[in-house]
Amino acid sequence: MSEDVLTPSGRLLLSEALRPPHGHQLDVAVGTTYSLDLNSLLLVPFLFSSASAQGSDTEGRDGAEDPTSKLAALRRHAGRITVFAQGGNIHAPSRYQAFHTFLEDSVVQVTSVNEGRIFHPKIWVLRFTAPGVEPTHRLVCASRNITPDTAWDTVLTCDQAMAPDGASTAPPVIEAGPLVAFLRALTELPGAELGLTAEHRAQVTSLISSVSGIPGFEVPAPFEGGRLLPLGLPGADLLSQWPVPTGSREWAVMSPFLDPGMLSHLPRGGRPHLLVSRPETLDRVATAISERWDSPSTRIISDWAQDTQDTDSDQDGAGPAAESRDGLHAKLILWRQARLGHLLLGSANCTTAAFGGNTEFCVELWTRMRNGQHWVAGVLGEDSAFADVLEDHTPTAPDTLAAEATDAEHALRRQIENALAALVLAGPRLRAGVAPEVPDAPHAAAVPASTDTEDRFTLTLEPLQPTGTVGPLFDPVRDEGWSAHVRPLSCPASDMRSLPRSPDAVAPTWTVTGYGRVSPWLVLQVDARTPDAAATPVSVTRVIKAELLLEPGLPTDREDHVLRSLLSDPERIMRYLALLVSGDDNLSDLVGVLARNQSDLTSAGAPGLDAAGAPPLLESLLHLAAADPRQLARVGRDIDALTGTAPATEQLRELRDLWSAFVPCVEEVRDGWA
Repeated sequence: MSEDVLTPSGRLLLSEALRPPHGHQLDVAVGTTYSLDLNSLLLVPFLFSSASAQGSDTEGRDGAEDPTSKLAALRRHAGRITVFAQGGNIHAPSRYQAFHTFLEDSVVQVTSVNEGRIFHPKIWVLRFTAPGVEPTHRLVCASRNITPDTAWDTVLTCDQAMAPDGASTAPPVIEAGPLVAFLRALTELPGAELGLTAEHRAQVTSLISSVSGIPGFEVPAPFEGGRLLPLGLPGADLLSQWPVPTGSREWAVMSPFLDPGMLSHLPRGGRPHLLVSRPETLDRVATAISERWDSPSTRIISDWAQDTQDTDSDQDGAGPAAESRDGLHAKLILWRQARLGHLLLGSANCTTAAFGGNTEFCVELWTRMRNGQHWVAGVLGEDSAFADVLEDHTPTAPDTLAAEATDAEHALRRQIENALAALVLAGPRLRAGVAPEVPDAPHAAAVPASTDTEDRFTLTLEPLQPTGTVGPLFDPVRDEGWSAHVRPLSCPASDMRSLPRSPDAVAPTWTVTGYGRVSPWLVLQVDARTPDAAATPVSVTRVIKAELLLEPGLPTDREDHVLRSLLSDPERIMRYLALLVSGDDNLSDLVGVLARNQSDLTSAGAPGLDAAGAPPLLESLLHLAAADPRQLARVGRDIDALTGTAPATEQLRELRDLWSAFVPCVEEVRDGWA
């Protein structure tokens, strides 16, 4: 049983879970995460590209290798990806990249509908297409955020079930209804109305429609049934979300965070029972454990299997703030009732917050047990492959004063993160304008090194009061004893400015050089301490996305400006476009048919043709014209941006002439965008 459920040696990279099926390409992707790292999100489009599909191990790259390929993958797929993330919990990269411009519309900052709770799910819902077949869907349910952390996590991949073929006994499926309800709820969460562009909202709506029409998802072996379990949706009965029956015969929990409230919901009886967590977590609930169970089995990840370096947290409001980089981050609950063994996995810790208001997503699976077969022992216990990774830990209650200090620090950190989420929902605005010819002395240090030919722009944070609120916009992060500073992500760390403390205060302004540095990403740093002066100060640095307001006269096509700055060489332009249009299509068998149907494009003397009459770029454009007109329109936007009205070289002039023949194919699509 263990080899079929949890095997530490059988690791699955997220890149494998996202990889399109052979012959397919990504059509729409919707992801959710609590913590978001922008550089990690930059890698996701590459995972959907042909380079990833052919087995390239891209997870963990910094993007320095072949930036043209990375740019093509980003431009090809970023517009199809929508990621919902907890507002105020985007982590600041070490430096700004122009590539971050292409992620702006993909990121939607939201929070839970339940006061004091957070948005914590970690799923991907994917739709893939291929020529001549119906679209197919995949659900990826994980405990991992979109960050570079390398903790022990779980990833479950469920592909769309095939429609019944008339057989007398249809295979079991996981009903998709709860996923449809969850996707609908995403579009109504606080922050979604402000953050979802019309195009991305249309994509999410389209995905909701197509998932509604599928039979369900396949049940992974060795399980025989399952259900999807979103938590904390609007109108949910929070008291009924806990899945473990009180009379379960055996049970186990693996969770990096625990609290006494949820431990009290676990059955008192049942053998075997097992708690797997972090040592500091088990110590913090030592009293609750000893009061509920006479001889509890408590274990941790062995020292050889983890690193105790600390990084940013992914907690749900119930545990310590620090998280081990290579420590435990997986969330599992196992129980046996009658002859069925159940497994719940996903984003939910075994905490009151997770099952009492957080927005979470889990999957419950079950399988029939044979007489004498032990469920917990076979999955996490002594009969499992996981046994060698775990070691016993006897919980010891920490010193009372130290525990109180840790609790105060954690509560303060959570208060700051809630304040940042409130600030996101208030809708901060960043106004961009043309800088004066001679910059003011106070802002001169904000100008990055650049060439003399680049233009200079100002970025001003507007301290406006949002409609229907009392007090200045930045009140959420101005508690007593707090200090808050801000800078655009495109400015150096030395350019941090204090947030204005009154509506009539001078708005902070920065000067940047180059239009590619006009960006809505803001870095906020909040430093605070508890009223107890002896307590450890807390500092939280996060990124939020503001509404970018462009003064009249500034170009609205910022992505085109960034694209031109990244691709100034004609050879790189041609390589980029070839990658963009060929990408992950596998349509070579249709070239002949398409060429015959587009005879006006393959006539003698047509620009850009080789002796065979079918250059690779033309073939790929023909493929897109038939298979994906929307992607063809996106390619056309880039050709327009890169060639302009007066292409600089003969090669680019031929490309412009070639593209002119395809313009009628995309006019209807572009009209739809408008």
